[in-house]
Amino acid sequence: TWRDDLTIDQLEDYVKTAKDFDFIKVLSIKNEVLFRELDSLCKISNISIGGHYPQYVSDGVLFESNYTSFEHLGGLVEQPELLDYRIQEIKKKDIFICPTLSWYSVGSGRYSYEELRNQLGMQYISKEIMNDWIEKTKHYREKLGQEDYYNEVKEELKKLDIKYKIINTLSKVGVKMLLSPDSSSKYMISGFGMLGEMKLLKNADLSNLEILKMATINFSDFYNENYGTIEIGKDADFIVLSQNPIDNLDALKKVEGVF
Repeated sequence: TWRDDLTIDQLEDYVKTAKDFDFIKVLSIKNEVLFRELDSLCKISNISIGGHYPQYVSDGVLFESNYTSFEHLGGLVEQPELLDYRIQEIKKKDIFICPTLSWYSVGSGRYSYEELRNQLGMQYISKEIMNDWIEKTKHYREKLGQEDYYNEVKEELKKLDIKYKIINTLSKVGVKMLLSPDSSSKYMISGFGMLGEMKLLKNADLSNLEILKMATINFSDFYNENYGTIEIGKDADFIVLSQNPIDNLDALKKVEGVF
């Protein structure tokens, strides 16, 4: 998150320090003037920008910037009147989208305490951490009260339905998407969360192949790497499965080998 009191020298030093990274991630930025300064320095140093859809930057400036990816469907949910235009610009500029549906699904409050305890990968979380997570969740729900809690879940699930429709539209127009559950909060475990994210993406009527591409080919394209498919000349790390995930994504639950 950028402070609004940064000097141009501090900004230049930061961008120089970031030159060996894949991109600079923006969580939020105070105003368009600061964003323009950041973007101009990134263009000089050929550094990409990614992250959240900035609230205080106009679309005209944003879509001419070094932004290469947006997370959480930012900018596509809050202002439906701008949805078609923004999708067209995202497609035109070859910007990637990372929906992170698991973040919203777990955050919706839809799961019972037992379901939360049994999320994929939770067996690797210590009992102490698990109980702490559950207690914090209980405290939040009890503080809301039963009626407000149920209403909040209902509203959050409505928002998820909107996200599914937007993802379906993005897929149809050919916007490249990346698969990540955003395993940075309670009940979401890195690696295991990928399977939960895939299951949620089925609600957007994506094919299994489209979902698998989000985790392989599209990642390779985003990072300009030489992997993503198994063919001559590729850097092919891969897993071996006994069943075909194009037919059933549950095949990914049983990995026979890693190469």
